[in-house]
Amino acid sequence: MSPIVPRLRLLPSCLACLAALLLALASLPGSAGAQEWSVNKAKSRVGFALSADGQPVEGRFDQYKAEIRLDPEDPTYGEFDAAINLASANTGQPQTDAVLISPEWLNASAYPVARFQASSIKAASGGGGYRMTGKLTLKGIAQTVSVPFTVEKDGAEGHLRAELSLSRRAFGIGPAGGSDEMRIVMEFTAKSLDN
Repeated sequence: MSPIVPRLRLLPSCLACLAALLLALASLPGSAGAQEWSVNKAKSRVGFALSADGQPVEGRFDQYKAEIRLDPEDPTYGEFDAAINLASANTGQPQTDAVLISPEWLNASAYPVARFQASSIKAASGGGGYRMTGKLTLKGIAQTVSVPFTVEKDGAEGHLRAELSLSRRAFGIGPAGGSDEMRIVMEFTAKSLDN
């Protein structure tokens, strides 16, 4: 008998083992289990607030992209990635906008995009929301930040609100003096693509 024949007889059992292994791997939790959300920009907003020369300045970024994969029931394998076009800063005052995107402040010409990528998402201790930790890159400086957020579901639609408070000095934003805090508020209305 050819030595190949016994090996051929083993093939079906090997294929069965491989199929069982692939099925087991597919059933493991992972990002594929998280729900993908499509952001409705008409109902969403990325706002900011800071102090310039002792005066409060509030506005929004008109251009951004956000990718959200999240199961509110099990946020562990969720993903969140937001990129903001800094040149789209809009306070409603063109002179203020020009100052904000200048080299001393956001330096949008040299660093056009601010980006936050979450590396972990967890339910907040004590309930009532979630917390994502990840890397914020702004003006070429990358720092690990922790961002609290909430999610409210309304059928296939969800409302996510995240507020990040950061130090202007840590990212080289604006001159020294005055309030060091800058807040970025992301309010996204999105539809689950898995429904």
